[in-house]
Amino acid sequence: MEDLTVYDISRKDINIIDDTATIKEAINCIGSNGERVVIVKGGKNSYFILTAGDFFNFKMNKIDLSVTLSELPLKPIEKIHKDTKVISMIDEINDIGDYTLVVDEKKEPQRILSSTNILSCMDPQLLMKKQSIGDFIGKRLLKTSYKDESTIEVISQIKNEPDGAVVIIENDIPIGIFTTKDIISLLRADEDLERPIKDYMTTPIEYITQDISIVDALNYIKNKNYKRIVVVDNEKRLLGKITQQDLIKLFHNKWIEILRHRGEELSKTNKILDERNKKLSKNINQDYLTKVFTRHKFDEYISIEIEKINRYKNEIFSLLILDIDDFKKVNDTYGHLAGDKVLKDFSKVIKAYARLSDIVARWGGEEFAVLLPSTPLEDAVIVAQKFCSAIEQHKFKHVGRITCSIGIATFKAGDTKKTLFKRADEALYISKNTGKNRVSIEPVN
Repeated sequence: MEDLTVYDISRKDINIIDDTATIKEAINCIGSNGERVVIVKGGKNSYFILTAGDFFNFKMNKIDLSVTLSELPLKPIEKIHKDTKVISMIDEINDIGDYTLVVDEKKEPQRILSSTNILSCMDPQLLMKKQSIGDFIGKRLLKTSYKDESTIEVISQIKNEPDGAVVIIENDIPIGIFTTKDIISLLRADEDLERPIKDYMTTPIEYITQDISIVDALNYIKNKNYKRIVVVDNEKRLLGKITQQDLIKLFHNKWIEILRHRGEELSKTNKILDERNKKLSKNINQDYLTKVFTRHKFDEYISIEIEKINRYKNEIFSLLILDIDDFKKVNDTYGHLAGDKVLKDFSKVIKAYARLSDIVARWGGEEFAVLLPSTPLEDAVIVAQKFCSAIEQHKFKHVGRITCSIGIATFKAGDTKKTLFKRADEALYISKNTGKNRVSIEPVN
């Protein structure tokens, strides 16, 4: 593996389309050769990437499919020289689904690299042979849905999942899975997204049990060419999932152990791997645009607070959900780049006025969430009003006055994350429908 280059392990099939093409032409292009992305060629040797999530957003925002790609705010794709050693960038792919364009000396695209390609060149003998997946998976959180939920709701959940998959369960037993690959198929066929997810999920679902070794799990995911493995206990109840990214990280840690025993000749490589390991950990937990915590990391913090309450009984915490008022008008009037700048500035204001113990995260789109540890409802109202006032008074460049609406819920005995967020959502709905730019507390039953 030390001599392998990214060119050696990457795929030669690339969906490349000119930015003069339409969205419809791009949809027809995606998935034509097994790839789930389209590379868009712009002017001055610039290249961009479109994913299934982008096409879903176009559909939800009712963007005319005859619009040319040059009219859209496309995301640039990173480039890497074809002779780059794999070992020097083993965790360069920050998230499952991220791609890098492999280019030659003239910066012309040659191939496309994904984390799947990195995984395929790993030597299982370097990994632990005795530790089971059950030991490794711990209590990892997993996004799930039920078979009668609408497809559009499930797609909205996938958009916030790093590896792009939702497992469909019934009585805690997995019965199907729905991924970004399925989104592509639905978009190309223009299916009705209001129908229940059971009509479109992949079933039966393949899974492994918790006692399988990590080496066997790695061989399984390589042979199946899957992006993730669903893990169940011995009674077939869902435990969680192991993604390719998890296995890459595991391999990466073991690889560092080996290199450290080789002495000074590999010290430089060790330094590179250590630095990029820190970068990977930061990026997994941080929203790339706003630099606050991701939804996934926020979920972990909520779980910790609930566990503290269950253990100590006298603990309490509150949850805020914040939504930027009329954010669609910002995008429609000033463009998506201005909208992104508003999101960045909004998060900075919230972080500036948050207490040291508060946890701020981007919940999705223009929605943010704030966890207030050891905070009862009456104190949470004061914090929320401070946020609301600060946003109203802040000067957002080029877009005029911006306000936000906030919903508050406080954890109660018997609550789950789902019931807590439901009450906070209901409070946010009250704020939105009673004039906006205000704070509302959870409904009193």
